[in-house]
Amino acid sequence: MVYHCGASLPRLSRKEAVTWVLLYVQKYQLADTEEHQLLFDLLTKMLQYETSSRLNLTGALRHPFFHKLQPELRGPSTAADRDKSYSLSR
Repeated sequence: MVYHCGASLPRLSRKEAVTWVLLYVQKYQLADTEEHQLLFDLLTKMLQYETSSRLNLTGALRHPFFHKLQPELRGPSTAADRDKSYSLSR
């Protein structure tokens, strides 16, 4: 047993731990609004255990959760724009 915040938790494999975290996070979806659904969909996709099914950075930024942001707040849209805007050679 592992003790965390006064509660005892069984030892879990990494995959089981990720599944447990996903179930635990979903408890905090207190509203059924579109924004909440999109946020928890994004979190679920980002926390996938299998790297092949996990959302990468580009996919995360293209997730519908961010579509309501103004374009200038979303950051660069292409790799070339990203390389220009975040160049360390300046």
